[in-house]
Amino acid sequence: TRDGDIWTISHSRQPNRPSGVCFGLPLDGTTSATDWLKIGGSYYIDFDDLPQIENPTCGWMQNSNNAPWYNSCGLSADDFQCVPGLCNPTAPEPYRSQVASDYFEAKVAAGQTINDAEMVTQSLNTEVRSADAFIPLLDDAYAAFPPADPNGDYAAAKAAIDAWNRRADKDEIGITIYSDWVVTVTTGTSASYSNPPATLTPTEQQAAVAAFTSTVDKLVADYGTPLVAYGTVHTIKRSGEIDDAGAIPPIPRPLGGGTKTIQTLRMATPQPDDPDLHGRGNVAAGSSYMILSNFDASGRISVRRVKPYGNSMHATSPHYADMTDFYSTDTYIPFPLSDAEVDADMESSSSFDYTPVIESRIPGSRKTSVTCALEWTVEAPTNQPFRDKRGFKNNKQTCTDGDPTCDYDGAADGSCTMRLSLCMNNLDSRLPSCLPTAVAGFHLRKPRPDSPRAWEATAAATILAAAESLTPGLVSTSGRHQNILTFSPAVTSVDSCGSSFDVAVALKNGTKKGRLRIRTKTSDSGATHRDKDKLILTCLP
Repeated sequence: TRDGDIWTISHSRQPNRPSGVCFGLPLDGTTSATDWLKIGGSYYIDFDDLPQIENPTCGWMQNSNNAPWYNSCGLSADDFQCVPGLCNPTAPEPYRSQVASDYFEAKVAAGQTINDAEMVTQSLNTEVRSADAFIPLLDDAYAAFPPADPNGDYAAAKAAIDAWNRRADKDEIGITIYSDWVVTVTTGTSASYSNPPATLTPTEQQAAVAAFTSTVDKLVADYGTPLVAYGTVHTIKRSGEIDDAGAIPPIPRPLGGGTKTIQTLRMATPQPDDPDLHGRGNVAAGSSYMILSNFDASGRISVRRVKPYGNSMHATSPHYADMTDFYSTDTYIPFPLSDAEVDADMESSSSFDYTPVIESRIPGSRKTSVTCALEWTVEAPTNQPFRDKRGFKNNKQTCTDGDPTCDYDGAADGSCTMRLSLCMNNLDSRLPSCLPTAVAGFHLRKPRPDSPRAWEATAAATILAAAESLTPGLVSTSGRHQNILTFSPAVTSVDSCGSSFDVAVALKNGTKKGRLRIRTKTSDSGATHRDKDKLILTCLP
């Protein structure tokens, strides 16, 4: 935060699981012993009980898709309900997490903060930490079982490995050899990539050398040399882009970064679908949207970003691959935040009047010759049944408290905040016998603004205000309940729709089904045409 506070939480809906049950295996469904436990009214661990920490003593937090107890010094595996088969608290810290944790530890130990340039460098960090464990294994195996090398290819490749800077940079040669070799050797021996042994048996050493020579042989067969830059076999381009070696950068673009097996802070995993790229292909996963943000001395936030696949999904757009070049050259671009920055960045703009499509409008009465005078919309896409017997959107709308598809406050708080709008003088193709007229009067029969129920009175006031907003002229209010509006002049615009507004429908006694019945009467100047509408909004607990 601007005040320098940091906080993290292992935030997910975690069930209260019974002890002694392995949820990684099929469970016996004939016994309640494997059921989740209901504690304190919920089967899930309460939010406040989830593992979390604010301002840990070590002064740092990080998350590299690792187990959450590696996020900071203030968390440990003991804080988590680590069920056998779901997580392993004794597993070593992953390589990506090691790099991040060591970096922050060193900064804190030196009493240093992180400047802007360092933040960029760390976000693009391609250190291959596993090499510290596996290269010595290769050295020992190569020394114990040196391969016959008539063409000197193996010696050249081994020298490249020895000279390698242990990073997955696109111009490095050692990573090209190492990335193939380490995958082969860990799948062909008992050596675990995440938890490598200190030594290999003689048999495993022979297998490690065989994996090395196989890797070199494939490179020589494909490229005529074992010394191939990583960016030759590790590339990125948008689907459908035409290869262009003369482009700057060339297409496909060379790219650094780690694969799923070569863990680096900057992840870039290729799809192995192109045999011409030595069994690899273009990057299809990894750091797919990179954002850097910080606060300046005045507390103003600044943000930069790069999205590797461009901004547009349309191949003909100039923005289809506009950011792919930036991504391949390790370049961030500013993210506009202030109004001035957005205006400066904007190519064009358009404004649209809000007019709900005809199919979404609800004619509330069955008198088809006049019912187009007033029509409603209710933003509840999952309402059932969606249509009435006439095929129109249903005038009975039901929502469950807390359902984000229809309860727009998003909270289970004893009421459903439903979103409505209304349109007058509708030219509705579904009602060919109904022609728009001039609406001069609007009578809200239910609910009433003087209702003894506060939430109904609030709903009435909101609906009346929405109706009043549809006329540019004067509005007079009358009636014993102050619920009749007269427009002067009458509303004559066709498809005159107002902005959406929210109406809260309260549960009865906070726990039972609540209902708001909306009844209106809309009329023209001579009261010749009267459109009586009914809309029923129901809130379920």
